[in-house]
Amino acid sequence: MKPNLIPFLAILLLLAASLACSWQAVPAVPTSTPVPLQTPVHQPPALPSPTPLLQRQVVCAAWLNVRSGPGYEYPATASLAYLSPIEATETQVSLDGGQWGKTQDGWVNLRYVCPPQEQGK
Repeated sequence: MKPNLIPFLAILLLLAASLACSWQAVPAVPTSTPVPLQTPVHQPPALPSPTPLLQRQVVCAAWLNVRSGPGYEYPATASLAYLSPIEATETQVSLDGGQWGKTQDGWVNLRYVCPPQEQGK
């Protein structure tokens, strides 16, 4: 080895030894935990507010299913015969655009009802 390289290596060894003795672990810095965002929930479109019916109507079809809710996706709970009277207390538009009336027995499609004087047209 060259004579001028020995002092350099000695200094380098002393520096490494002093760093090793004085090295301390750095304390962990607390960080905030990210708050998960809420996943948006799909909401079906809002149905129009119920509209009261002002007149008594009758079934204009051979028969009409009474359903448990305002739409074809609800099960039929009863059937009404031709010219059966219907008193709907409110109406709603279903998701497919059909107009439904609520009776004391359930929901009927208002496409198949009419005022008493218009039956058979």
